[in-house]
Order: sequence, then structure tokens, then C-alpha cells
Amino acid sequence: GPVCGVSISSDGGYIAAGSDDFYVYLFDRRGNLIWKYGTGGPVWGVSISSDGGYIAAGSDDFYVYLFDRRGNLIWKYETGGPVHDVSISSDGGYIAAGSRDYYVYLFDRSGNLIWKYGTGDAVLGVSISSDGGYIAAGSWDFYVYLFTRSSSSPSQQQTPPSPPPPEQTPEQESPVTKTSADILYLLPILLLVIPLVFIYRRRSKERKEEEIVRILLSE
Repeated sequence: GPVCGVSISSDGGYIAAGSDDFYVYLFDRRGNLIWKYGTGGPVWGVSISSDGGYIAAGSDDFYVYLFDRRGNLIWKYETGGPVHDVSISSDGGYIAAGSRDYYVYLFDRSGNLIWKYGTGDAVLGVSISSDGGYIAAGSWDFYVYLFTRSSSSPSQQQTPPSPPPPEQTPEQESPVTKTSADILYLLPILLLVIPLVFIYRRRSKERKEEEIVRILLSE
């Protein structure tokens, strides 16, 4: 199935992959399959430690998984929704996860939950620093979060600035502005036409009077 996530060890010796076919895969540098493990749903995120000793995975089945290099399942933890992303520290000591249940999770290598933090919407991305000291997360609530390992209270919480309003095209110009411009454009024509209208009306009146006089004289 479609491959949803990949991660490579620091020396390029091991490659982990998560697939829409519900499996977590581990390959060596030559492309040999070392093992694969079936979860209960598409595997959206995988992360491998620097030496390739530990592999974390997040699945649509609501679980966060941690494996060793041999493919042994060390632990799994059930969240409240599909797990979109995971990230593991260089030594495999800490694992961060983001779930559609709106929470960011931090675990230690033994599977103990250190803390979790509720955002305003699904957590789509997480990343942990090499030593596990800092955890960044991105949520569908428009915010980017930064946490420390020791506290679930975000040390930073930023939302991208709103984009500037788009420039108006000629079709989007204010009707008032456009009407004013049209009047200024037509003003010379109006100044020419109005006197002609008066002259025409005056001549029409004179012709009518002449016609009346002619009729009276003919009688």
C-alpha cells in the first residue's frame, strides 16, 4: 500500500517505514527486509533512533508502538484517536506522539507516560530534540507548540501571522470610486451636449409658433 512515513538511522544503516497496508517495516541499507509488524490500521508515522536500535510508530488504530531492532514489541499505548506522528530521541530514551484526540504525548523508553497536553484540535506533527529535552508540535488549531521534557505547559505557543489582504483588481474596485471616475470622464461630453439640447428645444418651439401663425393666416 501507499507508504505514509519513513525514517533513517544516523549512519544510514537502517530504514523504518510505515504503510497504508497496516504494517511497520524495517530494512537494512541494502534493502533487505529485517522484519515487518502488522498493526490495526494504516501506519502514519515512524521514527528511528540514531543507532537504529529503537523504532517508534503511530497507527490509525489509536496506538503508539515501540520496537527494538529485532522487531520485538517493547510496548504499545492506546491514545484517544489515530496517531498522526511520532518522534524518538537519538538514544531512544524518549518518544513524542501526536494524536487526532487533540493531545501531545511524551513517553520514556519503558512506555511510561511522562505527560500529555491537550491542544485545540488534532495534532498532525511532532518532533523531539536529540537529547529529548524539547518537544515541538503542530496542531490543526493553527498553533505551533514548544514544550520541555519536564513540563507539559508549553514554553512557547505561536500561530502564524495572518496573510495581508489581497490587492484589489480593477474588477474589485469600489463602485463609488468607479462611478466618480466615469462622471469625470463624461463631464466634457455633458458640457457639449447640454447646450445643444437647449438650442434644439428652442428651435422646435420657434418652428411650432411659425406653424401656428401660418395656419391662422391661411384661414
